[in-house]
Amino acid sequence: SKVVVVPLVKKAAILSLPLHINTALESGMSLLESLKSFSDVKTTPFDYAASSFSYHSRAYLKIQDGCDNACAYCRVHVVRGKSQFLDEKEIIERVKALEDAGFEEIVLTGVNLTMYNHEDGGLGKLLLDLIPTLLPTTRLRLSSMEPDHIDDALIEACKSEHLYPHFHIPVQSASDKVLQRVDRKYSKSHLEKIITQLRSVKDDPFIACDVIAGLPSEGDAEFEETVEFLKHNQFAALHVFPFSPRPDTPLFKTKDKPEERVRDERAQILRALSTELTQKYLDRQLGKTVEVLAENRKAGLWHGTTGNYLKAHLIGENIERGKLYKGVIKKINQDLSVTINLI
Repeated sequence: SKVVVVPLVKKAAILSLPLHINTALESGMSLLESLKSFSDVKTTPFDYAASSFSYHSRAYLKIQDGCDNACAYCRVHVVRGKSQFLDEKEIIERVKALEDAGFEEIVLTGVNLTMYNHEDGGLGKLLLDLIPTLLPTTRLRLSSMEPDHIDDALIEACKSEHLYPHFHIPVQSASDKVLQRVDRKYSKSHLEKIITQLRSVKDDPFIACDVIAGLPSEGDAEFEETVEFLKHNQFAALHVFPFSPRPDTPLFKTKDKPEERVRDERAQILRALSTELTQKYLDRQLGKTVEVLAENRKAGLWHGTTGNYLKAHLIGENIERGKLYKGVIKKINQDLSVTINLI
């Protein structure tokens, strides 16, 4: 066979494949042999070096992989395996290297980020240890945070000005009946608690969430409960997914899911709600002073993303890509971006 399959565990090493092939060819291997030998290269999920890519305006640092949960609709734990994480000392060193490379925004990522070292201090402890080592201009953005491991230490860390006022939470449903049916590890009351806590440590943060329409056991009452929860908690945006059964999961052949027509109608309702909630959030930001990272220039106009995750047009002089600025939101645009006058 001339088809070489690279396993997912080698994903982080793909960027080194050209060098591997070149070295193998120079040693006398055929192209096919060089590709097959790539499977012998030792790698970890954390091999990707963001500091080597100078064309990025921000850096992404993967610190966690895998998941110890087994939500009844999800295959992540099957495909990715058990949770594993990068050593704290190594993270601090990599962050320092990214700062030295000129990055002012670093996004901490993981398959289940809040499961980072959850048996020994967790993500909160890591951040509380990392924050004192950062340069004054460095900002951290957290990728999606599963609710079950958002604890007091993580909330405490979020008080720091080094962390952006932007949080993404996979809510999926706000019905305890549905959450229990699909084996999520939290309750509606826990969701209420952490959202209240996040709002208490940041000024009107951008809180987005994932929602799955049509999960098993979701009737009209459970769906309405979720909709009211999303409205009441003033989420800034919803990422909406229609439930789709996955092989190798307990819910693959479940019979208690809504019919597809109902599922799709609910997804449409949620997407319309997301647009409404985003507009309301934007309206509250008008006139506020925010931090914004300059990303690129198109047709003479600089674009960027604010700390609270708003796409922005930047008005100012001597702007540099990858640099952090402060500015005042002067206008809400039709495409839901904002116009910012830098100060």
